[in-house]
Order: sequence, then structure tokens, then C-alpha cells
Amino acid sequence: MRSTAFRLLTAGFCTLLGGCAGEFEAFPLTYSKAKVVTDIAEPVKQEAAVRALAELFGPSPREIKVPRGLGLRNGGAYLANFVTDSNGERKPLAVVDATGAKTQIGGGYQLYRKHCLHCHGVTGDGAGPTADFLYPRPRDYRKGIYKFTSTTAGAKPTRDDLWRTVNYGIHGTSMPGFEALMTPSEIQQVIDYVIFLSIRGESEVLIAQDVADGAWDEEIDADKGQNFALIDWAKEPANSKIYPRALETATMVADKWKQAEEQVMNPPAPRVASSNESILRGRELFLGKTAERLECWGCHGVKGQGDGKSFVDKKIFEKVLFTKAVFQSMHSDLDRQIAIIDSAAERFRELKSERESRLAAAGFGHGHHSEGHEPFHGWNAELTMPGSSSVSAESIHPHEYAGLHVSVKTDAAATKPSVKVVAPAGTKPQLVEDLSPGIRQAVLASAAGIADARGWVITYNGFVDAPADAPEDQLRLARIRAERQGESIREQLVHDYPGATVNVLLHREAPPTELAVVPLDEANSGPATIVTALVEESIGQVKNFYGKIQTDWTASLDEWQWPLRPANINTGTYKGGRRPIDIYWRIAKGINGAKMPAHETTLKPQQIWDLVNFVLAVPSRPELLRDATEPVRDEAPAAAPAKVAANR
Repeated sequence: MRSTAFRLLTAGFCTLLGGCAGEFEAFPLTYSKAKVVTDIAEPVKQEAAVRALAELFGPSPREIKVPRGLGLRNGGAYLANFVTDSNGERKPLAVVDATGAKTQIGGGYQLYRKHCLHCHGVTGDGAGPTADFLYPRPRDYRKGIYKFTSTTAGAKPTRDDLWRTVNYGIHGTSMPGFEALMTPSEIQQVIDYVIFLSIRGESEVLIAQDVADGAWDEEIDADKGQNFALIDWAKEPANSKIYPRALETATMVADKWKQAEEQVMNPPAPRVASSNESILRGRELFLGKTAERLECWGCHGVKGQGDGKSFVDKKIFEKVLFTKAVFQSMHSDLDRQIAIIDSAAERFRELKSERESRLAAAGFGHGHHSEGHEPFHGWNAELTMPGSSSVSAESIHPHEYAGLHVSVKTDAAATKPSVKVVAPAGTKPQLVEDLSPGIRQAVLASAAGIADARGWVITYNGFVDAPADAPEDQLRLARIRAERQGESIREQLVHDYPGATVNVLLHREAPPTELAVVPLDEANSGPATIVTALVEESIGQVKNFYGKIQTDWTASLDEWQWPLRPANINTGTYKGGRRPIDIYWRIAKGINGAKMPAHETTLKPQQIWDLVNFVLAVPSRPELLRDATEPVRDEAPAAAPAKVAANR
């Protein structure tokens, strides 16, 4: 075997007839093109990107080519089980085993095809035939991003990192451990092939971007006239003008893999003993109740169940992913967007009953008000009126909110009334969120002197927001979004203003006014600005809900554009490994490609170890988070955690 570029002919596992799988295929396996390649508009440029990849890595999975300097073991000899040198001679690849005998290897491609291809795909794009049936979806290697590494943030994994993943699998996913299915030597061969696919895929993206941007125009023009079909893939393309540019890109990508072994993050301090004191310090860090004010709870939830408010509502996530089942390759982006909107509409109805249940449990629901009882003592509502208003605090009596203190001020710059709700110190944020809309509405209604909404006619004019020349898919999505939001607005208005006539109209062109409120009963009309502000408050709640769902969903996508959830730390499922050092790496440097941020610059190593001890303790000590609450940010951070008895 020469040290220059060579071609590896991969064969499958042998059949009973002595042939090899691949020789009698119905069709040969081919690499799929990345979207960034198919998006290149000019055919000549797209062909140049495809040819550059073929000259670098070979034209197909059965004809693997390894450029010089790629850094793979033994020049890439473990990728296949046969090699054809530059003289065209085809020889089996063999290794010397522990006994000194030579044994032909299976090769990374053969083993990958047998164990991995059905999930991760021929190209390593995570789109194998079984991928649509799995969540999380199999990893797409082409981005060169790996979540669970021991290296610094953004760096490539070491071979040991990949070995742990292949050997032990990833807990909580469909990635199995292959410890019992492959020998250690075979696992190393698969790792070689995964690295090869990753280098090829990342090079493909970078090459396509450069070609599309015009950076290769000169080389492409110089290469015109070459016959793509007559290229001898076994030889280095000495006459190709694009090959040197492509090799430069591939070498840059491969260098990152070479550097990984030197980028392992070693904790600067030994692990803190997992004492009760350390676990409780970690608990306070997790809940954001220390001077560092971490937001772990914002993603993982105050109970650690992976339902924090920084991510899309967990119920909507589950409806879209598991009920709608639209995150399969057969579905389009339009299907997914419609599923999100439909699920948001379903969830909007569910949240009302959940909110009422929470308030009843907290003593604020129906049946909890008795004479002399003032459940809202200590609560304040600050009403701001336009400068010409004559409304006074003495005239405002929101009877359903006994004990509520109301203050009124005027603002010459204000165009409509507004209400700010201030809860007593220490009130749970969820309770404030649940009660504030009702308090604002009650204060505005009382300020307007409105007893009920009988006789009102409320007309909401919705806009199907799409350009006049929008394609049919975009127009359909805009129409569905307007319809679902309009239905929810109708539900909200009927609920908030019983007795009113509610009209929801959708318009293809922007309506002159979004809202019209006509109080037909003059005795119950109230000042027009307050009545309108009151209805706008209800409509705003719905629009904010839909807007937040869309924003949160987008923010919940990983680097592969698949939706993800923060871990539920109560289950004891640790995808990246359950050793203390594995958890340390996740906290210190974050998780590549996911939303887990790095904390190595925010926390001291001892504090990271405290968090590690806490995370590992939660599954066996549920009392740690049983009564946990969100931090109230106007309070000073806790000086020290309270004592909690350890379960020993």
C-alpha cells in the first residue's frame, strides 16, 4: 500500500455462495447530497462541488479514497476490507492479531453498514430507513458536532469519547451499546469510519458554501472540459484545478480532529466529597438562590422535570412530537408548522382548567371567599390613566379581589389605561402569573364603572398575514395561523365578557382597525378608552401566548434543527455518561449543539462539583426538590442553604 492517496474497495459480509454483499445489489449505495449542495443554483457550480468531494473521498461508499494528511489511523486502512493501490491491484486488508497471525479485517464501512447505517444513513446524515421511528433522531455526523465529549467547548471528541458512545450507547435514546456485538478492534474500525464520514460531511458543507459564494470561480473555469465520467478515482487528480482547494478545506477540518486529543478538559480541582452539605449547596445553585443566580431551573424546571419556562411548553412539545408525529422525513416544514399551531390551540384550552385548579389549590378559587376574608391583602394594582382622566382610587372596587390595594396616577404621554400588578414579597411567580390578568381586568372594569358586558358588540378583525404574491403553502400557513388564533381569541372574549356579542372576522388584506367595541347599553358603557383597553387586555393574552409558543419552539431547536427537551434529572438518565466526571464536563463546558451552556467561567470548580453531587443525588432523594420554588429576584440571594436531613 502506498502512502499517497489510494482507493479502498469496500465489500460487505460474505454470503454462503462465497460472494460478498454489494456484488449483487439491486443498486449501488450512493452518498446523498447535503442541502447546501442542492441549493447551489448554477449546475456547473453544483457539479464542481460534487466532483471535489469525489476527488477527495471517492465517488461512492464502495470506493473510498483517503487524501494524504487526513490523520486517520494508518492512513485510513481500517475503513474497508480490500485496498486497490495505484497499480490497480486489489488486496485484502489484514492486521496482526495477538497471536501474531494475520487476519483480514471487516473494515469500518462493512461494520457501519451492518450495525449503524439503518439509523445514521449511508452518508452519516442521520436519515437511515429507521430514523423516522426514533426520538431523539439519530445523529447527523456531517456537521462535525458531537454532544458528549471530554474536550473543551466546541472541540471535536477524542477517540475515547467516541469509544464510550459506541461501546456503551447513549442512555435514554435508541443508540445501543455495542460492547457485546463487536470486538474492541471492530469498534475502533467503526470509529475510523464515523470520523471519515464526519470529515467528509463537514468538508462538503464548507466546499459548497465557498463554491456558492464564488470563491472557486477561477478554478471552476480552469477545469472546464474535464470528463467527469473518465476520472481514474484510484489516482490523485494531478490535473484538477479544484482538487488543491478542496484538499485545503478537508485538511483544515481534519486538523481539528488531530487537535482534539490535546484539548481534553481536566478539572482543575479534585471532586468535592458527596456530603449532604455539598448536595445542598448544589441545590441552591440549581435553583438560582445564590449570588451567581444560575438559571438551571429555567430550563430543567424547579422540580427538575425538564419543564422549565425557557423551553416550549412541555405538553405542546409532546403533542407535536408524539401525537402529531410530523417530525419524519415524509413530512414538510409546512406540516410541522401547522402541527405546532394546532397543538398550541389545543393547549390554550387546557391551560384554563389547569390555571383554575392551581388557584383553587392556593385558596384563590371559587368557594374560598368568605366575609371578612381578604386573600389579596398585600397585593397592589397600580393603574395609570391618560392625563385627562378623572378616575380616582376611591371609585375602584374590584369586589372579587378582597384586600387588593389600588393606586391611580395620570400620565400625559399615555394613550390608554394600563395596570401593573405588584405581589407581596415571597409570592410564588406562578401564582403572580396566574392572578395578574384577572386583577388587571377587574381594575379596569371597575374604573370604567362596568358591571357586566351585556349589550356589548366586540368585533376582532384578524389579518391573514401573507404577501399578495405568496406561494400557496405560505398562504395556507398564514390562514391556519389566523384561524386558530382567532378561535382562541373568541374563546377568551366569551369567557371574559359573558353576555357580549363576539365577532371574529378574518381579512386577506390588513383591516383598518383590529378591534371595535360598541357598548349598546349606555348605562353600562363606561369610558370608551377603558372599555377598549379592557378588551385589548384579553386579546393581548392570546396573541402573547401564540407568539411565545412560536418563539420558544424556535429556541428549542438544536444545531440539527430538531426539537429537544432539557433533561429530567429525577430519572437518573444521563445520556453522556453517569460518572461524576461526565456530569462535570456537561456542566463546565456545556453540550455541543444543544442549549446547555458552559459554566466554567461562572462557577468555581468546587461549585461545579457541588452541582454534580446534587444532580447525582436527586433520583434517590426526591425531597431535595419536592417543595422547591422559583427564585424571586427582588429578594437578596440566600446566604446559605437550609439544613435538610440526609437519607443515608
